[in-house]
Amino acid sequence: MKKPSLGLMIAYLLLGLPASVLVGGTIAWLIARGFYRKDGQGYAWIWYAIFISIAVYVVCLVSLPFFRNNSKAMGWAVLVLFSLSLCLFIKL
Repeated sequence: MKKPSLGLMIAYLLLGLPASVLVGGTIAWLIARGFYRKDGQGYAWIWYAIFISIAVYVVCLVSLPFFRNNSKAMGWAVLVLFSLSLCLFIKL
């Protein structure tokens, strides 16, 4: 199997960050949407978003060695991360 290029690995790492922010923010919003009814708990989703985003990015970092041996799988992973990052930038 062909190993992926260094540029593809860098793109994977750079696109993983905004994609993890999108996934973390969406999951945190789904978890904490009932908190707005209670007084003083409306900002709880921010902490959920921070922790979930960090966890998703760590999963991206941990999965990188598995993609290093397969260029085609790495290309698909970069494409998925690019589409998630694009959704985040459109959402802003």
